[in-house]
Amino acid sequence: MNSKTENKKYIMFGFDMEPDVGSTSVNYEGVKYGTFKIADVLRKNSVKATFLWTGDCALKNEDILRFVDSEGFEVGCHSLFHEDLGEVNFTSSSISRILDEELEHRLMLNIEIVQKITGKKPKSFRSPRGFGSNKLIEVLEKLGFEQDSSYLQFNRGDKNFPYFASKTNWEESGDSSILELP
Repeated sequence: MNSKTENKKYIMFGFDMEPDVGSTSVNYEGVKYGTFKIADVLRKNSVKATFLWTGDCALKNEDILRFVDSEGFEVGCHSLFHEDLGEVNFTSSSISRILDEELEHRLMLNIEIVQKITGKKPKSFRSPRGFGSNKLIEVLEKLGFEQDSSYLQFNRGDKNFPYFASKTNWEESGDSSILELP
């Protein structure tokens, strides 16, 4: 490596397509009125981004999901109903945490909804509120996801580089095929 590549910085843009106030609302006003404006700014500046959809948001905003996809932005998954998945790392307003036994089925439904609307299988995922776990990484890998951005740097410390998650400690580098994008 030379000094030019060692010092190169990357910025990743991801937009969570979910109810207006996480799990406490059933409204999608932000999605309905903000998505087109965000996409316009990104497009005018030649910026790529990922839009991560809850299954419920995708079903209630199919035209917007199709628009985002048609504009060339990546479309990923963000759970079925913006529920808590994985290890809770702070108190949230969610009604309940999804059991590990429920993860695979619920994420399969999220994939199926997004894929049915776009015709493309999503490869990126972010867990609501950045909750993650070894079980979540196992399920993401099994379902064919390639990257996960559930590790939120502001919650967990100073990691600021992509790494392949460990199967035994998802917060550390390891042997899974899931690229963690803090």
